[in-house]
Amino acid sequence: MTLALLLLTGIAAAQETPEAKAFKDAASAFQDDLFDLAERQFGQFISAYPASPMLAEAILLRARAAIKLGDQPAAISLLNSNLAKAGPLVDQYYYRIGEAHYAGSNYLVAAESFAVLTRNFTNSGLLLEAAHYEALAHFKLRGFSRVVALLQNPSGPFQRAARVRPSDAITARGGLLLAEVLLEQRLHAEAEKTVLAIAEKDLLPDLKWDRQYLLCRVQIAEGRLPEALDGATNLVSLAIGAAKPELRADSTAFEAGLLRQLGQPDAAIQVFTNNLAEGVPADRRRLALLNIIELHLAQNRLEEAVRLLKEFLARHTVASATDMVLLTLGEVNLRLHLEGAATNGTDAATVSTGPAAISQSTNRLDEAISQFDKVLSSSTNSPIRAKAFLNKGWCLWLEGKPAESAAAFKAAVELLPFSEEAAVARFKLADAQLRQGDLTNALANYRAVARDFSALPRVRAELVPRARFQIVSAATAAGDLKSAEEAMRQLLEAQADGPLAERSLLLLGESLTDAKQPARARKVYAEFAERFPESPLLADVYRARGRTHFEAGEWPAAVREYELWLERFPTNESRPGVEYTLAWSHAKAGDETNAFNLFTNFLAKFPTNDLAPRAKFWVGDYFVHLGDYVSAQSAYQEIVENPDWPVTNLTYQARLAAGRAAFKRQGWKDAESHFTILVNDLAHCPPSIAAEAMFALGDTLTKQIGPGSPLDRFAQAKEAFKKIPGHFGTNELVRDLALVPAAWGRIGDCSLQLASQDPNQYESATNAYWNVLTNKTSDAALRSKALFGIGRAFELQAVGQPASEATNFFTAAFEHYYDVVLGAGPLAQTGTDPFWLKEAGLAAARIAEDRRQWKTAIRIYERIGSMLAPLKARLQDKIDKAREQLRLEGAD
Repeated sequence: MTLALLLLTGIAAAQETPEAKAFKDAASAFQDDLFDLAERQFGQFISAYPASPMLAEAILLRARAAIKLGDQPAAISLLNSNLAKAGPLVDQYYYRIGEAHYAGSNYLVAAESFAVLTRNFTNSGLLLEAAHYEALAHFKLRGFSRVVALLQNPSGPFQRAARVRPSDAITARGGLLLAEVLLEQRLHAEAEKTVLAIAEKDLLPDLKWDRQYLLCRVQIAEGRLPEALDGATNLVSLAIGAAKPELRADSTAFEAGLLRQLGQPDAAIQVFTNNLAEGVPADRRRLALLNIIELHLAQNRLEEAVRLLKEFLARHTVASATDMVLLTLGEVNLRLHLEGAATNGTDAATVSTGPAAISQSTNRLDEAISQFDKVLSSSTNSPIRAKAFLNKGWCLWLEGKPAESAAAFKAAVELLPFSEEAAVARFKLADAQLRQGDLTNALANYRAVARDFSALPRVRAELVPRARFQIVSAATAAGDLKSAEEAMRQLLEAQADGPLAERSLLLLGESLTDAKQPARARKVYAEFAERFPESPLLADVYRARGRTHFEAGEWPAAVREYELWLERFPTNESRPGVEYTLAWSHAKAGDETNAFNLFTNFLAKFPTNDLAPRAKFWVGDYFVHLGDYVSAQSAYQEIVENPDWPVTNLTYQARLAAGRAAFKRQGWKDAESHFTILVNDLAHCPPSIAAEAMFALGDTLTKQIGPGSPLDRFAQAKEAFKKIPGHFGTNELVRDLALVPAAWGRIGDCSLQLASQDPNQYESATNAYWNVLTNKTSDAALRSKALFGIGRAFELQAVGQPASEATNFFTAAFEHYYDVVLGAGPLAQTGTDPFWLKEAGLAAARIAEDRRQWKTAIRIYERIGSMLAPLKARLQDKIDKAREQLRLEGAD
């Protein structure tokens, strides 16, 4: 029933009553497109007149007003809850329920609602409209077979209603929809026949355009491009007749696109230029400009493309047009950057090498960002702002700024409608978060891409598999192996033979190995070998399977795996790494002879490989274990001196090891030379190695006797040791090695040696030892030795002193020795080191014996014996002698 008829029936029922007036006022508001007012007034009418004969019409019109306002849920709820009151309007209720669902993109439910009408109300005046909308809803769901069945069936509701209304626009629209579906199904001849069956003379102007446009598309699908070009000329005329600027612009773009397909780029540019004129809708102008630019770019006319953009900016001041051109200019600069990177053989995130190339590429990105920022500072158009944010995010990503790019991609995600671009923006947001280590949010966004955008065909085919692979990557990094395996399984189901599926299996296996789950990892690798027996990654898989044994310490199994790998993949590029690891597996298994042979063979075959220095270092260690310090020193020195091997931390470690090998063979000059080179290269040498070199240099200096006093070497060594707390007192790596307190201990030792000529050195010694005792990183051995050293300093000072002075020194010495024995004082937290327990105990007992304190000496010997069982027999002799002295002196 039409609105006019509703009004007439309502007024006829009650001429000027308040009820009639209330209905009339609400209906007038609806008729005048005042839908907010109409919805409110009909709501008041329904509340005020629940028994009115116009109630069904009021409910219907209120629902229609809600649909116009975009409040589809309210309309659906209102109509569904009042179906029992609809009376003769029930078919219209179902129609509007379907209309509301369709407007809300709930096409499946919409189709069901329209089907209720076409099935149960075959005489409805809305039968044709409902049948058309039912087919249109299935078209939106891409249920093409269902659409054909609904529109072609001669006894179906659409064809029956169309025979009654053959000249109706809905009938024509249904025919065009049927032709569209047949074209989608590649039934070109049938589609063309369907289009031609629609009589053109009775059509509205816009439908004439739709008919001709569809006919041209059929001709293009069949490769009849010249024929389609003739039809495109007719499209322009029909668009003018329809008085719709957007149709005229679309016709022009269609004609230009055909010229482009026919290999006539200049003619295409000329036609596209018509869409740059004033009066052409802004989005079509931008599209034309993009196409012109693409045509110029395809012909390498880069300067011309930029010139056109800048000229357009100079000629037009309309904000929306300016924003679009700025956006396009930014996109061109971004594209030029990407094409430049591709031309130079790099990936999209890498600028070509060389100062000029880097400068040019950076300038393009900077210009693009500037243009996108101008759009963002002026535009309020959400689609334009969304694209500007998305493109700016790409620029910042390519500049290596993940945090800034994440902010731009996030803004794009919030503005973009459901689309491929929205999927890309969310994917890149996840990439940026992953690069920053924000695994939780990265995983959430990758999952959103896979879950929310799979309805888009290209996203489902191209981006969803990548998102699932990234989920595997991010989840393994987060230690969430369950989620990683779930994503991997989904990837295998959707893309069982793709490279991403292969890589995800390999990545999961490696992560399981890292997580100390070798058995599960080997199952994954076995599945890989079964699924992808011809994969180029198969060598990596078998190598990774060997690693599961290596990481688990299963050395014989690792040896077998790596030997089989070498037989199976003799020319694979990973061979050097496998041979190196095989050698290590033999070494770990205790088979050092085979390990030595394999490492030396490795060095002969791959002398410039990155692992060669490490192999040579193992060889050096091997000679150290044999006691062949000359060969060891030579091996370590080769790492330092080989010009083909880069300088790394291992280079400094090798020089330190060479110095230590020289030290062990008493090659003091060589040792001093190596340690001094490290000490003098603090700008490059890692701090922990430099500190160890300083310590070793101090030890070396104590061994050398040069010109001058024999004690001079201790003075030089002391200065070397003092540099360690001076240079590295706050360095965490050095602190973890406890080199600072160890150095203070050696400073104390050197001071004790020097005190024989300079008594002031005793104070220096005790101060140094106290620095050991107060250092938090000192262990039991360092503390015990330091406390013993203080006792020794006091004991040495007693020599040559008057009896009273000597007694005080001996007492102080005894107390420090005795604290070591008891583990008291500074040793209360760490306890006593066994070696220094013995030394301090013997020293304390000796002082007690010198004082003829035999009972004290006996108790000390007994304490040492109870704690150090191997010394018990030796100490028993001392105990017996002390007891004999007690007896001789008559003591109890």
